[in-house]
Order: sequence, then structure tokens, then C-alpha cells
Amino acid sequence: MDEKRLTIQLKIKAALACWFIFSLIYNGSAYYASNLEVVPSFVFSFERNIPFIPWMIIPYMSSGLFFLSLCFLCRTRSQLMVYLKRVVLLTVASGIFFILIPLQFSYSKPIVNTFPLYYFFDFLKTWDSPFNQAPSLHIGYACLFWSVLKERLSGVVKFIFGFWLILLGISTLTIYQHHFIDVITALILVQIVLILTFPSKKLATYRNQYIACFYYLFSFIACLLASLCYELNLVYCFVAVWVSIMVFMVGLQYQYNRHHFLKDKHGHISILKKIFYFPYQFSYYLIWHFFRKKQEKILLEILPNMFITARLTNKEIIACQISKKDYVYDLSAELEENRIMREQCLYYSFPILDIGVASIVDLENLVSKIAVAYEQRCPETRVIIHCTMGYSRSTLVGVLLLKKILYLNINQSIALMQEKNKNSILHAASIDLLK
Repeated sequence: MDEKRLTIQLKIKAALACWFIFSLIYNGSAYYASNLEVVPSFVFSFERNIPFIPWMIIPYMSSGLFFLSLCFLCRTRSQLMVYLKRVVLLTVASGIFFILIPLQFSYSKPIVNTFPLYYFFDFLKTWDSPFNQAPSLHIGYACLFWSVLKERLSGVVKFIFGFWLILLGISTLTIYQHHFIDVITALILVQIVLILTFPSKKLATYRNQYIACFYYLFSFIACLLASLCYELNLVYCFVAVWVSIMVFMVGLQYQYNRHHFLKDKHGHISILKKIFYFPYQFSYYLIWHFFRKKQEKILLEILPNMFITARLTNKEIIACQISKKDYVYDLSAELEENRIMREQCLYYSFPILDIGVASIVDLENLVSKIAVAYEQRCPETRVIIHCTMGYSRSTLVGVLLLKKILYLNINQSIALMQEKNKNSILHAASIDLLK
């Protein structure tokens, strides 16, 4: 009972701390801006087409309820402390921008006489400030609310709350409270906050979500560039929008560990996906072509006739004398296999997201299949395992194969792999997955 009372007290203290920091910084920066002679606005021309939707004041005003209640929905002390740290960091960082780059909303709101909506608008007019625009704290806090709710809720309830928070974000524009620059800068800032305060970077369970935050960050930066390009060149704007959507979709694949988002079970990538994800794939092609380290041996032997390597060029395939008897296991999720490899050998595709982690169950199934193929192969048959660069994913699978076939413990397997492959990379989350 004492432990429960202490937990409730801690949640109350955290909620009061959030409220105090918000009140101090929000009101202080608003007071500062109100005493300036000139406070500019930043408006994109396309914002003239955004309609005023009075009923969306309801999701907008619900932000206060979320703000007061979220501390009480945290299940553990560590989760509460992470949430509190994020609220403080986001609020302080936003306050710095409010003071350094003060902005105000530039449109006049239409008069709302509809019951009961006019009560909400009167409250907003009385207590809110036209300043403190970019980045929008409403948007930033909504993202932090979701960081807690998505772990606490599931099913239909999770969908309803997620949809409501999206409405909350849209409402900042449709009740003429914020401009678009406020929204997109808040999305950029909150991703930086999430990255800096991510609680479990080294745990396999959260690795892909951590990587997803970086993709979301780049997506929102591209969206900001698209907004700026809209005023200058529509072609550049279209390209930036395309890149923004594409990068955001890649982030979603990491967040939900959808490692087959590009390739089908045969390792093929459809023409539509090749077009949509072209910037993503082209970036990886350039990295593969120009930055992979050259090994003394193209194929690195970790067991007799078992090799790990990077994605091979046509010249390397010919040099290695790849034959129809060879087994090839492709771990790359982002690049399609070389056509010669697919057609001239026993090819299998098992995509793993780059610098992410796969399910340990899926990995163990793959390792079992490779081990069986290795034991039943003809003496001259080779087993070749590769990812794009040949550093981490092929190393990960190689370690598990050494462990299974040689009956080693995981530390011995890692040490043996590092001895055989000087360029091997096992990030902390992969080691956590292995152990």
C-alpha cells in the first residue's frame, strides 16, 4: 500500500512539474513577445486555402486533458521519468525559439456563435496568446502523448485515440491558431527530442523504433523544404514532397518491423515499388557502390565452404565462379539481388532491415534452414550469405550459424566471427538480441 501511494504521489509531482514548466515558459515567452514593437508572421501562400472548421475546437481543447492525465497513465517509474524528461526538453527548446524567433498568428478568426462552440472560442480568446507560434507546443505535446498511449493501449481503443490525436494536430490549422511553419517545425523538434531521450537504444526490442525516429525526422525536414520550394519552384516542391512521403513510409516499415516491404518472398521488387522508393534504393546503391570496404578475399570463409560477403558485382560473380549448385541467402531488404545470382544459383531471400533487428524466431528459423542445407549439400557446393555491405546482417547470421554448427556459446561465436571478419559490425541491439 505504501508503494502504491508513493507511485501516485510521484505521478502527481510529475504532473505538477509538467504544468509548472509549461506555465513558466509559455507565459514568460508570451509576455516577452507582447512587449516587442513588431512581431512578424510566417505564412505560406497555400495556407489561404485552409478552411476554418469551428467544431475542431473540441479536439484542440482536449490537449489540456491529455496534458494533465498522461502522467497518470505511465505504468513504470522509468516510463514516467522519460515522459517528464521529454516534456521538459520539448518545452524548454520551444521556449528558446519563441524568444529568439518570435512569431504571431496573422489571420483574423471568423466569429463563432454556435452553441456550445462559442464558449470554447471565448475561453481561447481570453486565456491563449497569439504569440508562441513556432514550434507548436500543441503538435509537440500530441506526439509525446502518443509515445505513451501507443504502449498502453491496443486494438480499437488505440486506433480511436490515435485518430483523435491526428484531429488534434489538424485542428491547430483549421481553427486558425497556428500556421503551417509552426506544425512542421514542431514535428522536427519532437523527433529530435525523442531521439535524444530514447530510453532503450541498446535493447533489441526498441532498436527499429529508434531508427524509425531518424527517418521521420528526415521526412519532416524534406516536408519543410517542400513548403519553401512551393513558393519558388513547383517541380522542386513535388520532388521534396515525394521524398518526404517516401522516407516517412520507410520509417513506418522500421517502426512495425515490416522487412518484406520491398521484396516479395522470391526477392523481387515490383516496378511500382521501384519507382516510389527510387530515392531510397538509389541512395543505398551509391553507398554500396562507393563506400563498401574492399576485402582481400571477395568471399570470406567462416566454415568450410560457407561464406559471408557483401552484394556482389557482375565482375565479382564471375571471379567467384558462382554455379547453379551454390546456395545464396540474400539478407538485403533494400536492394534487389543481382540478376545473375538469382538465375545461376539456388537463391533464397530473407530481408533484414539495415542497422535494425529481426525477430529472433525468424532468425532462428533461417539459421536452421541454412544449417540443414549446409549439412546435406554436396562436398563442392558452397553456402553464400550476404547483405548489402557485408558488415552487420551477414555477420549476425554468421554468428548464429557458428553457434549452432560448432556448438559454441554466443561469446565464443562473436569472438570467432570478429577474428575471421575484421570489418564485422555488431551493434549493441544485435548483441542484446543474440544474448
